Amino acid sequence: MGVQGLQRKLHLMSVVSAPFNSAGKFYLIIEELSQLFRSLVPIQVWYKYIMGDDPSSSYFLGGILIIMYSLCKSFDICGRVGSVRKALKVLCTPQTYGVRATSQQCSEAGDICAICQAEFREPLILLCQHVFCEECLCLWFDREKTCPLCRSVTVDTLRCWKDGTTSAHFQKQNKLTNQMKLIQEVFGI
Repeated sequence: MGVQGLQRKLHLMSVVSAPFNSAGKFYLIIEELSQLFRSLVPIQVWYKYIMGDDPSSSYFLGGILIIMYSLCKSFDICGRVGSVRKALKVLCTPQTYGVRATSQQCSEAGDICAICQAEFREPLILLCQHVFCEECLCLWFDREKTCPLCRSVTVDTLRCWKDGTTSAHFQKQNKLTNQMKLIQEVFGI
């Protein structure tokens, strides 16, 4: 392995071992870039398939299909590029959950984080006056938007990378689950 290979590995390790409070943001970027890549890959294959290798085939129909495919694909790609831009904006925007807690506030809270059940490490106090470790809060807010103790809303928006499921199977399952919940609420089941 050369020096460049070692440098690449070290760079990759530094990205993967990003600070805990921004790891989810990196996952969002990776997810959006992979979706963009998945959208770009089949373009050449479809162009060849639509136009065909046989010169006797109808170029008029192929041309119309190519135009329609290109139009639809361009809308899809524009949407994916917009998603990548939003993900980059999320990455560049710092997320704060509260302010640093004083030693007095920590002692009032019992000097133990309610999430990890250990002594506070870089404690933050939320608007609801509950104190937690910063790392614990970041991990909690990757999934929830409420205080772990009193359930008061503390984060404006739930992060869009919360479960990381991008496959159609998981999305279909989530859609069916949401529809079942709606039916249960409507009919009181």
